[in-house]
Amino acid sequence: MDTKKPRRYHTTISVKPLETPDFESLMSLLYRGSKNVMLPDHAYTFLKELRQKGNNGVFDRSNWDIYCKEHNISKTTYYSMINKLIGIGLIETKERDYYKLSNRCERFFESIVLAVKAFSAKKYNYNTESDTP
Repeated sequence: MDTKKPRRYHTTISVKPLETPDFESLMSLLYRGSKNVMLPDHAYTFLKELRQKGNNGVFDRSNWDIYCKEHNISKTTYYSMINKLIGIGLIETKERDYYKLSNRCERFFESIVLAVKAFSAKKYNYNTESDTP
């Protein structure tokens, strides 16, 4: 029986081959299917503002209402944006009171690249027992 407590934040990202993948494309894929078509832009703005604060920059979570007023967004939009950013690992909570940039997303995608490279480097015979799922 699995006794591990499930992670509080997680998200789904739709992946499709892109000719020129960039960060804006990642934001679009992250919020794909959202009713609010401006969510990728709001998230990108939030991340840029957090990045401008420097390596130790944080956003005080209690200031969500001020942020919403300054950026003319609703509480629902704010939390939809934040939850996806946490879920994909672009931000994380610090001391339960702050959001800060995170490299969990980068580490995750680097691991995926390494796994694909490792798989591609091997010659698999799909008829052998060790290669069957």
